[in-house]
Amino acid sequence: MEDGYLVSACISWGHADGYSYILCEAMVGTTVYYWFPETGIVQSYMTDIPVD
Repeated sequence: MEDGYLVSACISWGHADGYSYILCEAMVGTTVYYWFPETGIVQSYMTDIPVD
């Protein structure tokens, strides 16, 4: 994990609006990023995650 990245796609339920949507996530080093496939805009989600 320290040398590469993990990418996953999941279906998430939007409790506020009642719709489900596809969300992609990737971990690069110690940071998790997410984006919606239709826009491709990558956002930082969590940082400094220990990778022991």
